[in-house]
Amino acid sequence: MKRLPIGQSDFRQIRKEDASETVGQNELLTSLLEQRQQTFANALSEYLKTSFSFFDIGKRRSVPEKIYHAFMLGLLAHLSREYHIRSNRESGYGRADLIIYPKDRDNPKGWVLEFKQKDADDKGTLEELAQEALAQIHEKEYLNEIHAHGHTEVMCLGIAFDGKEVACAF
Repeated sequence: MKRLPIGQSDFRQIRKEDASETVGQNELLTSLLEQRQQTFANALSEYLKTSFSFFDIGKRRSVPEKIYHAFMLGLLAHLSREYHIRSNRESGYGRADLIIYPKDRDNPKGWVLEFKQKDADDKGTLEELAQEALAQIHEKEYLNEIHAHGHTEVMCLGIAFDGKEVACAF
């Protein structure tokens, strides 16, 4: 097997791309933790555009919601030292996609995220689907678990995906 040397400019480009992806991921997580909703929505949109391949999720309607769920769960894995991250956990009258709250009970913040995947037969907009996800959080009382742990400043996010496009409702 022949080895090809990596040139200095190639190495710089790889480092630049890695740094750019890390910055995007950091902005995404920081804006979520600081409960800056619009910044989070913008960062998530940008991250999807730059990180996902069209061949992975493109406009094929066969992409299940669980792909996006796993993607978000993977992004949040970095927080597991300081936060409880609950996936598909029963709360209220259903199962919230993601529930996040600090292990530090003195920190009043918490997050509930509900995901929706736009299907080919969905007539509404992506924004309307995100609103449906947000409404589901409240209708099914997904905040019960977070409130039971004493967290009162809860950010609820309905997130709708369609290929590389995303809409957030809060």
